[in-house]
Amino acid sequence: MYCGVIGQGVNNFPFAYFGNKFLHSKYKKVLKRRVSRLISMGYTVFLSCVSNYPELDFLEAVYSERKDNPNVYLGTVFTNAEQMKAKEGLFFKKREEIKKRCNYVTCLSLNNLRGGTKMRNSFIIDQSDMLLVIWNGKKEGYVWKQINEAQAKGKEIEYIFLNKL
Repeated sequence: MYCGVIGQGVNNFPFAYFGNKFLHSKYKKVLKRRVSRLISMGYTVFLSCVSNYPELDFLEAVYSERKDNPNVYLGTVFTNAEQMKAKEGLFFKKREEIKKRCNYVTCLSLNNLRGGTKMRNSFIIDQSDMLLVIWNGKKEGYVWKQINEAQAKGKEIEYIFLNKL
């Protein structure tokens, strides 16, 4: 079964993603436990984008679980626009390192730079049997729209509520 992840970017975390090491560490532990539980429930293919640090955290959590579970697969999705925007720096290097560890990489092609995030996340929703949503709990904005899309498509959803860590 396929599990996708969508979630908040670092600017919408209810704590300073890079500044609050305690909550960031707690979040990563919750994420790792959730991935482990999903594997025990039969989810063996995990799919995420690589557009922000929280998605990289998810991919790293799956990768660490994969060492003990060889039948767990890791996939990532990005758009050609995201690839063009990411030129260099720490995030680019970390993302490229993660992509090398994935079992498969999907690049969605866009004719222009608009709509890439929605297209990418809709692809993840469509490919997944279940979604793990990393969310600040606010019923507004892009993640909320993606939750509504997933519900309309009848997808099972589990949440990590960032405001309740």
